[in-house]
Amino acid sequence: MSQNEMGPEGEVDSFHRLGRPSAKYSKPRPIRVCFKTLGSKHEYLKLAKGLRSHGIRCDDDLTRLQQQEREQLSTDFNTLKSKGHIPFFRGSSLKFHHADKMHTCKRNGAKKAPDAQP
Repeated sequence: MSQNEMGPEGEVDSFHRLGRPSAKYSKPRPIRVCFKTLGSKHEYLKLAKGLRSHGIRCDDDLTRLQQQEREQLSTDFNTLKSKGHIPFFRGSSLKFHHADKMHTCKRNGAKKAPDAQP
């Protein structure tokens, strides 16, 4: 991987592996990375799609409250997908695009969402 694919140099404050090593799991353990600034964190997350081709997945660390809110919206997320939308989370809000506009889906509101246009 080149330096351009990895992002700006010197922006990482600390990093360490999570979990315990185990002989029964073949996957490598995740690494938690702490950045010096919020801006550098966002820069790395923007580059995350390019890293997937190298087998590296980057996700934002969520608080327990955000995890619970996303769990509560999981049925709405799946409903939007079945209607042909590409739903995504921004913070703890569930969003999707329809007719060139971004919409926010409230809990149990995906049933009211129109089908995606081809």
